[in-house]
Amino acid sequence: MRRMPGGLFAQAMLIAMVVEVVGMALTMAANFVTDSAAQTWQFVLVPSLALVIVGAKAGITAMIKSTGERQQQPEIPGQQPGPGWRQPRPGWQQPERPQPRPRRVGIPLAAGLLVLLVFCGGGGLAAMYGVGYGYGWVTGNEDGENWLVARASGETGPLTLTVREVTVTRHFTKVAVTAKHSNDMSISLSLYQNCRLVAANGRTLEPDNLRSDWSEDVAPGVAQAGVITFPGRLPEGAATLSFARVWPLQRGAIAVPIRIRAPAASSALPA
Repeated sequence: MRRMPGGLFAQAMLIAMVVEVVGMALTMAANFVTDSAAQTWQFVLVPSLALVIVGAKAGITAMIKSTGERQQQPEIPGQQPGPGWRQPRPGWQQPERPQPRPRRVGIPLAAGLLVLLVFCGGGGLAAMYGVGYGYGWVTGNEDGENWLVARASGETGPLTLTVREVTVTRHFTKVAVTAKHSNDMSISLSLYQNCRLVAANGRTLEPDNLRSDWSEDVAPGVAQAGVITFPGRLPEGAATLSFARVWPLQRGAIAVPIRIRAPAASSALPA
């Protein structure tokens, strides 16, 4: 069976793993860019990136093959005089002895390819999971299920606030809200030190402005929708979404009582 030198195998495995991780990172970057890019860029970036990754992997395969075929032949030591050795007669020539086949110490090629497949494939999946996990935690874009039992609304003066969904993920509680009012001027619903999500047992969640998709200014007569992201998770039962100040209304507070219940498939998530 064809064999690879151990050092060459380790080097090839390291290079292949690096190419795999870099390829996945570039793929995620391209997906992020093309999500908001024009359709023409979507047809250009993705195939070009795939071509670069395939070319890099093909180059590594060719390098491994060519390096393995250029191994140096080991030197064969000459015969040394020993007991019973005699000086040969003048003109006598020692017959040529067949060259012994050099012994190659290494790793079978099939085993090397199998290990590369396991390490690169497993490393790629681990890297993909790690990047996705980190991206979801940093941005708040985690998948979850809707725990809201029914839509609920609250009013103060001309302002009506409606809670449409309460999506609970592994790290966040994301409340989808619609605000609408008939005031003559815009109304401000700021999040910082103004908005809270409070459970019946007193547990309080504060919103994260950076992870939320929420516009604080609500124009007159326009139903403005957004998602307020709260780090943490609430227990099942009653809860209240509230804004302590609603500028410039004189009755500057609004609260929406809601009720949440975890679906059976989500009850195993850590609290």
